[in-house]
Amino acid sequence: RIVVAGHSAGGQFVHRWGLSSDSWCFGDGEEKKNDNVAEDNDALPSVRLVAANPRSYAYLDKRRYLPATAVATTTEDMPLEEELSGETETLSPFDKLEFRSPTSSERDDCQEYNRYCWGLEDNPDLPAPYIIDNVDKLIVTNKDDDSGDYDGNTELFLRYASRDVLYLSGERDTKQLGDQICHEDGYQGPSRRERSER
Repeated sequence: RIVVAGHSAGGQFVHRWGLSSDSWCFGDGEEKKNDNVAEDNDALPSVRLVAANPRSYAYLDKRRYLPATAVATTTEDMPLEEELSGETETLSPFDKLEFRSPTSSERDDCQEYNRYCWGLEDNPDLPAPYIIDNVDKLIVTNKDDDSGDYDGNTELFLRYASRDVLYLSGERDTKQLGDQICHEDGYQGPSRRERSER
């Protein structure tokens, strides 16, 4: 068994590597077409990925958990839960959120929200050629489509879902993070714990 584990920034690496890698050890990439690799999956190692408390995630499409109304709100507008060990918990009530694509005005407020490393769109400020090589070839869609529906990412989704990925997050890791880009780092949530649950 091979375990690849990382915490915080290391967790971000492990998550994105698991998403983008076409390594032979996963048994789901180009090696299937290679006669030099044994067809018997028992010959492949068992690989587990452990991403602990990453700051952010690379979402597989343009949807995020956003306020159920079309009007974007700030975290200050959302009700907070009870205090936890003297610190205010920052989990948003999920009954007030909806998994959807941002509206035009929300996209205008946070144009970077779906660029790599927050999503899978090209990011000129953070070139990542392995994303182009290993992820884009699995996505068949019009990336300029404003609908937000990546109906062509089924192969990417299925490949990632078939991998043994374990996410860990601290129950009390609810401190609000600063924004590296905008709006809770691209609408992912105010804290590491909430981002892991969204």
